[in-house]
Amino acid sequence: MVRVLNQVKSALSFKDLFKKENRISSTLSQRGKKEYLSYNILFIVLILLTAFPFWEFFCEICNIVGSIVSGTPKQGLVQLVRMLPLFLFVISLVYIGIYTWRAYRARDEHGRIKAWKVNGYISVGLGTIIFVYTIVGYLTKIYERFVEGLVTPLYPFDMIFAGLIVILFGIFSVVYSKKLTIKKSELPYVKGSNKKIIRGLDKVFYPISYLVGVGSLAAFIMCFWVMDWTHGYIIFNIGLMFTYFMAFLMVIFYRLIYCGLKDEIKKKVAIKVAVAVLAINLIFYIIYMVSCGVFPYAPNQNAFGLLPLEYTASFNAFWLLFGLNNIVGPIVALIKGIIRKK
Repeated sequence: MVRVLNQVKSALSFKDLFKKENRISSTLSQRGKKEYLSYNILFIVLILLTAFPFWEFFCEICNIVGSIVSGTPKQGLVQLVRMLPLFLFVISLVYIGIYTWRAYRARDEHGRIKAWKVNGYISVGLGTIIFVYTIVGYLTKIYERFVEGLVTPLYPFDMIFAGLIVILFGIFSVVYSKKLTIKKSELPYVKGSNKKIIRGLDKVFYPISYLVGVGSLAAFIMCFWVMDWTHGYIIFNIGLMFTYFMAFLMVIFYRLIYCGLKDEIKKKVAIKVAVAVLAINLIFYIIYMVSCGVFPYAPNQNAFGLLPLEYTASFNAFWLLFGLNNIVGPIVALIKGIIRKK
């Protein structure tokens, strides 16, 4: 009996995730550890830098969709033209976040160098478009003034600096890629799975989870001052708030904890981590869905600004988007874990 209990306790334990000897950093040289830490710091900085601009981008896209749905597409087109620098800036930040991830998880030396170099040039191009478009927009009267304050107090003037930031990061990427050809990277390369299905799932679901996770960080923070906790919709608030939080936490956990484990430890913990995350996500997702059924006016009355499509296009896409990310995502991770076990 004691033996069975110990086996159950071991199966439910998550200590292996946090043991120092189970992490790839434990096998790296001092220079390799600095490189590993730099990638993680860059990831955190990009998440924080992207969160609120991305949420604004998402809300503006919803406004444009709402204009089209309500029969005023011209208004949506005008908004698109005026907000294009912001859209391109957010696209650039998301793109940088994903391609630096690809560099970190490169399969070989050539792949890591190529990720930094090629995508660095693309970033320079995107930053240049943002910079030039903003200036041309002012000269051609798309903007009446350099400072109109549409999105931020300094918009669109601040988009000039946004373009410069993207350009500078692109230049850094290209320079860093050349440095890697001289002084080799000491980070281990990711062998990846030989199974095409796993590689395909990784390519599809990481960008989705990254996008949803970045936006969810901003939405989760906004919950603290947008939601009315005295209005009688406490269960709805909890379901919505923690569904956002879990979407963000999934990205952080996967990138900073799970991907830092040695391959043999990943195989050991993959299934139980996926099951645990799926169970937690299901609880909050079901709370949200049931509360919407019990309190059908809750999204309109208590989540203003947190469910943009609900207001602009009369369509609550939350259940679909987060069902895909928070429920299907862990199920996919579970399938991957089972396949790796074989």
